[in-house]
Amino acid sequence: MPVAVNWMLDKRVMYFRSYGKVSLAEVDTVVAAQMQLYEEGIAPVHAIIDIRPTTLNIQGLQQLREHGNAPLHPSTGWIVMLQTNNKLATFAVSLIIQLNGAPHFRTVHTLDEAVAFLNHNDQTLKLDPADAAAYVNSLPG
Repeated sequence: MPVAVNWMLDKRVMYFRSYGKVSLAEVDTVVAAQMQLYEEGIAPVHAIIDIRPTTLNIQGLQQLREHGNAPLHPSTGWIVMLQTNNKLATFAVSLIIQLNGAPHFRTVHTLDEAVAFLNHNDQTLKLDPADAAAYVNSLPG
């Protein structure tokens, strides 16, 4: 599946990554996995969303609302999205997050920026930028 969510920093920061062509049905599957990680995590649980190499197949805003509508978990912390050159994908994911009522949402340009932002806003994290980059570079796709 070209979309996955796993721990970047155990029980504190999840990393959502997609690559290739992603269907909205696959988004449903990863949202369920994301909810499981929120359950396992230590609040607040933050998320970094990386959709940079993604192509979304969206047929309309109604379809987007149906597949992206998920209640926020009480443990949800900051949601940080890495911006992409695919403006439709950036808009779609940003819209889903905001329609779901995320109170703490930010877009950034780089992984280093995301790590710095999370460390600044939650000083209990101590997420190392080199460890975050090594984690991302170890992923398939």
